Amino acid sequence: MRMNPPRGPASNFMPPSNAPRPAATQSSVQQPRAQGRTFALTHQEVMTSNAVVEGMISISGHIAHALFNPGATHSFIFSAFAYKLNQASEPLGFQLVVSTPIGVTLIASTKYVNCEVMIGEMETSIDLIKLGEIEFDAILAMDWLSACGAHVDCNRKRIIFKMKGVPEFIFEGIKVSHDIPYISAIKATKLMRQGCEGFWLQF
Repeated sequence: MRMNPPRGPASNFMPPSNAPRPAATQSSVQQPRAQGRTFALTHQEVMTSNAVVEGMISISGHIAHALFNPGATHSFIFSAFAYKLNQASEPLGFQLVVSTPIGVTLIASTKYVNCEVMIGEMETSIDLIKLGEIEFDAILAMDWLSACGAHVDCNRKRIIFKMKGVPEFIFEGIKVSHDIPYISAIKATKLMRQGCEGFWLQF
C-alpha cells in the first residue's frame, strides 16, 4: 500500500541537518576592491607631461623600458614582459581598479614580489603588480622611489638616487623630442576599431 506524503505549506519542510551544501568556489566569492591610479600609460602622455621620467633599466636580468611615475599609487609590470620573469606570481588578495588619464579602467589581481632592479650600478628590489594594456614594460611609483631616496627632476628628465650606504647616483632619462608627432598604440587600436585604416611600416 503506497503512502502519499503529507500535504502542507512548503515552509513546513526542513531539510536534514546533515544534507550536503554547495561548496563556495573562488569565482563565487567576491574579492574586495581597491582604487589605484597612474598619471601616464602611453608614450603620447609622456610627451605632454612634466611629471614623469622614462628610461631603460634592468628587471630580473631583462632590459625594460620603464616609466618613473611619481603620481602612480602602485608599481606595475606589463603582462607580456611579466612572462620573461623566472618566478611565479602571487595573488593580491583583492582587485585593484586602476584609473588612467585617458579614461581607461584596468583591473589587476596578481603581483610579482622582490623583483631585482638594476639602475646603473645601483641594485635593489621591487614588488610589481601585473597590469594589462600599457605601453611600458614597467611603471615605478612613488612608494618605491621614496624607499630608494629618489629625487625626481621631471623638467630635466633625470632622477637622483640617494640610498643609504650607496654612493649618490644620477639616472638620466630619455629626452623626448617633440619634432616627430605620433599617437599611442592604444589610441591607434581604438581608431582602427572605429573603421580607420592602419598601415605597418618597417624600415
